[in-house]
Parts: sequence; C-alpha cells; structure tokens
Amino acid sequence: MKEKSEMENINSILNSLIKKRNWEWSFSLNKLKQEWENIVNKNIANHSQPVFIKNKVLYIEVDSPIWSNELVFLKEKIIDKINGYYNKKIVTDIFFKNR
Repeated sequence: MKEKSEMENINSILNSLIKKRNWEWSFSLNKLKQEWENIVNKNIANHSQPVFIKNKVLYIEVDSPIWSNELVFLKEKIIDKINGYYNKKIVTDIFFKNR
C-alpha cells in the first residue's frame, strides 16, 4: 500500500510542478507531434507537422501551398480531432505555414 501512496504523491508533485512552470503546452505539443498521424491521418501527416502552440493557436508547417489550402478547409475538423483526442480545449485556431 505504501508504494501506491508514494506514486500518487509523486504524480501530484509532478502535476503541480508542470502547472506551476506552465509546461503543459510543451508536453501537449510533444504528445501531439508523436500522435499526429493517429489524430489527423497518414495522408495529412505526410504533408504537415505541428511546430508550436501559442495562446491556443497551433502552428503547422505544410510542405506545399496546395496542401496548405486543402488544410484550411479542414481546419475546424482538425481542431475538433485534436481537442477530442486530449479531451479538453488545447487548440482554438490553426495557422498553416508553408515550409
């Protein structure tokens, strides 16, 4: 029982530190980069990559203007998929930038 209590205490301390240092976005972005293909799909992931999140705006690099234009039409769907994946509102807007 002691191990479970110690683990809960460590988790509590880590969560507190993450919130205090405002590292949540960094962890969210890393997780988003790792899961990008699962969230959007393989085809979109082959042409785009999340770069950073600032003020709940996700900045995505896209490999061509054609794909950038295509993703603009899918922006709301992508936002919904991301927020659904996290089960909270991580992103409210997306900005697409050509590489």
